[in-house]
Amino acid sequence: MKRKILYLIILSMLCFFFNLKAQISILGEMTHEKNAMPGEVYQGTIVIQNGGNEVESMRIYQTDFSFKSDGTNNYGEPGTLPRSNATWISFSPKQTTIQPHETANINYFITVPEDNSLLGTYWSMMMVESIPEIPTEEPAGDLAIRVVMRYGIQMITNIGDTGTRQLRFINPELAKEGDQKIFKIDIENIGERWLRPDVWIELYTIEGVSVAHIKEHNHGFIQRLQQDLRSILVM
Repeated sequence: MKRKILYLIILSMLCFFFNLKAQISILGEMTHEKNAMPGEVYQGTIVIQNGGNEVESMRIYQTDFSFKSDGTNNYGEPGTLPRSNATWISFSPKQTTIQPHETANINYFITVPEDNSLLGTYWSMMMVESIPEIPTEEPAGDLAIRVVMRYGIQMITNIGDTGTRQLRFINPELAKEGDQKIFKIDIENIGERWLRPDVWIELYTIEGVSVAHIKEHNHGFIQRLQQDLRSILVM
C-alpha cells in the first residue's frame, strides 16, 4: 500500500511540473526545410515563447538524429551521421532567458559546403532545453525530482532537386489484436532524398473487385480500415 501511494504521489508531482513547463513553446513549424545549392548560405529564426508567469532559462544545442520504423530514435553527436548538416549550421545565442509572456529568437545561418558531390537531403536537430532551477536548500527526505523539458527542431537541407527518390515496403503483416484484424507494413526510404509519402490502402475481394480506397490520415482511417478488414479478410 505504501509503495502504491508513493507511486501516485510521484505521478502527481510529475504531472504538476510538466503542466508548469508546458508554458514554454516553439512558435511555428518544428521542421525547417530549405532547398539550397552547394556554396549557398541561408538563414532563419526559431522563436521560443514563454507563456507562463515565471522567468525561464533555456539552452540551445545541436544533435544528429536517426530513427527507425520500430519507434526508436537516436540523438547522436552532431556531425557524425553521413547525412548530417550539423557542421553547416551556426546559431546564436547558445543560452537565453525569457521573461514571462515574452519571446526569444534563435537566429541561425546554414552554409552549404562548395562540394558538387552533395546529393539529396541532409539534416540534424536543434535542441531547445529548459535549465532547471537549482534549489538553494536540499529537499527534506530522499526524494527529489527535477524535470527537464526539451524541444527538437529538425533542420533539413535539400540540395536543389537532386537525389534519388525510392521507397521499399517491407514486413507486411496481417495481425490479430483481440477481435480486430490490423494490417501493418514498414516503409523504408532507400533513396537519397527525404520523402513525405502519400499513403493509402485499397482493398479488393478475391474476385478483384475494389471495395475500399482508404486515404484519411486520422482516427477514422483506422476505424474504417479495421471494419473493412473484419468484413473481408479471414485469418
